[in-house]
Amino acid sequence: MRIATFNVENLFSRPIALSFEDWDDGKPILADHGRFNLIVGKPNYSAQDKADLLAIMNLWGLTSAHAQSEYFFLRDIRGDFVKFAGGKAVEIRANGRADWIGWLELKRVQIDAAAMRNTARVIADVDPDVLLLVEVEDRVTLQRFYDQLVWPLLQAQGSAPHQIFMLVDGNDPRGIDIGLMTRFPLVGMRSNVHRKNAAGNPMFSRDAIEFYVDIGKKNFVAVIGNHFSSKASDLQGKRRREQAAEVVAIVEDLRKRTPWIVVAGDLNDHLLGGSLDVLLNHPELKDAMSLPAYSGRPGTYKTASATMKLDYMLVSTKLQSKVTAVDVNRRGYFSTLWEPFDDIKNAAPDQRSLLQASDHHCLWLDVAL
Repeated sequence: MRIATFNVENLFSRPIALSFEDWDDGKPILADHGRFNLIVGKPNYSAQDKADLLAIMNLWGLTSAHAQSEYFFLRDIRGDFVKFAGGKAVEIRANGRADWIGWLELKRVQIDAAAMRNTARVIADVDPDVLLLVEVEDRVTLQRFYDQLVWPLLQAQGSAPHQIFMLVDGNDPRGIDIGLMTRFPLVGMRSNVHRKNAAGNPMFSRDAIEFYVDIGKKNFVAVIGNHFSSKASDLQGKRRREQAAEVVAIVEDLRKRTPWIVVAGDLNDHLLGGSLDVLLNHPELKDAMSLPAYSGRPGTYKTASATMKLDYMLVSTKLQSKVTAVDVNRRGYFSTLWEPFDDIKNAAPDQRSLLQASDHHCLWLDVAL
């Protein structure tokens, strides 16, 4: 069985705020998007709340009844929310959530067709039996992407089709969810979007979703799909520490039902970053890239240095001795350190980002069960 994890950074479309070459350029957009929606969700708006809402709208050009700007548009479903005058938002008329139904939504940009094809090429190159996908818009999009782009490549190389495509919407409103495609049956799954931290907020920015993959004789491999908080929103790692500890609790619970566990996905910190220690040091788990079967570069993101390791497959004790191969497919990203796809390699430097499958690389392992 070949199991893989790949942060595809969306398949067909992506919020403009997530599409900048430099992540810092999108941070103020995302920060104001989150703050706006947090405020409008309150039961009652204070004078300061209303001032903050007006400031955000006017800063980003939401200054007309249509309320669209370069990065946002205002979903105005019902109620009287805002008054415009003189090309500005001048008054928040709603006094709380009950007076108005709507929210601020991020505008999206279509991903370049060549980048979509290269994402599919990476997946076909790896040819995984079970693939954990991070940053996928929704289940229907995943199915469409597979049918139109991945399956023709797999079919041409004589590979078997995948039978099941599953995704549960997580806590992130931007369409960056966690999905799974598999050739093996699923005998169950469990979402953890409902788990809360000590402050009563969602524990997981997206989810830590459990997929139970049938391997026969009433046995299953549990693949726990993760996408921890990024350093852009969690610079000190407080939320990642909480998330890592919560995944440990999930693993402990799963050990009562199966010895075959893989913790996979984008954990958004490297091995020495500190925020993942409780998970990385768990005696039941080991990073697949630290097993004897792997000997490549240490990272999974961009130039793949040690500090560019964000993606993981942590393998339970029972699985570790059965791992026969571990590798990373990096061909969808340009570097002189490896051989990218020809169209990426031969492109002009200012065009490469449009062709790349993802800034992340596809990590995979073979296990003989």
